[in-house]
Amino acid sequence: MTTITTTHTALRPLAWTTIVGGLGIVAAGTVAAIDANIADSTWFAFAGASALLSTAGVLGLRRATTAVPLAHKALSAVAVTMTLFALAHFYAVADQDKAIPFFSAFMMLSALGLTIAGIAILRARLWSGAARALPLITGLWPLTIPIGLALGDVPHFIAITLWGVCWTAVGSLLTKLH
Repeated sequence: MTTITTTHTALRPLAWTTIVGGLGIVAAGTVAAIDANIADSTWFAFAGASALLSTAGVLGLRRATTAVPLAHKALSAVAVTMTLFALAHFYAVADQDKAIPFFSAFMMLSALGLTIAGIAILRARLWSGAARALPLITGLWPLTIPIGLALGDVPHFIAITLWGVCWTAVGSLLTKLH
């Protein structure tokens, strides 16, 4: 069982990069919840950059779960799908209508991989307290984004904001692992 105490130096840059990315997603979701018209090319570029930074959290979780082979393998796949998810946001700058299916699919594939990893981490009892459930919550949360979209712009962007909170918490968790 890994105890949460001091930061392993290899996780520190991944942790802080994830926190910055998560806060970027929080900012993007919040401003769009206030005014959905702001979700233009600049917004997609900012959201893409934030998602790309959050991918560092996947790499950090992957590094921290070498003792859990299923989580480790699932997080390898998530590193790819999260990167593609972020890059699809940059494609939205050029053609939003064509990009939306791509980043939606990559978001769901990332959610699936994170959910698998999260269940494996829970079952392995790798960490204690709320930290054990954080990867699973981060994996399940994207399922609320299309539900939010079906309910309207505000719930959609609030769901995005809260996924940013999940990524910020993942970064915070990584600062405490050794």
